[in-house]
Amino acid sequence: LRKLLGLSKVRASVQVIKEILEDEEKLVVFCWHKEVARALEEELSVYVPLLITGETNNFMRHKHVKAFQNNKFHRVLIANIQAAGVGITLTAAKKVVFVEPSWTPSDNDQAFDRIDR
Repeated sequence: LRKLLGLSKVRASVQVIKEILEDEEKLVVFCWHKEVARALEEELSVYVPLLITGETNNFMRHKHVKAFQNNKFHRVLIANIQAAGVGITLTAAKKVVFVEPSWTPSDNDQAFDRIDR
């Protein structure tokens, strides 16, 4: 049920994300389920988003983080909270959108802290 709820929020979330991107240079989008992450990636394809989920190997994870931090072409990073909520720096973004927050508040706090170093 939780995954279905997340998927049902994708279209509305995309509208909000597009509005934010009108004013912001870069944005991090966190979600819980990889299906939601993939749906967001598809809906935001015009922004060429980078994606980090539990299926992303360490090499690609590092490559995506580096591209997001250093390349103006990549304005959106979509990430699973567990896969990217700790241990990486995403300070190129000023804002975070939680499409599917964790049920554990400290997970959300840690994810938010990726942009606030």
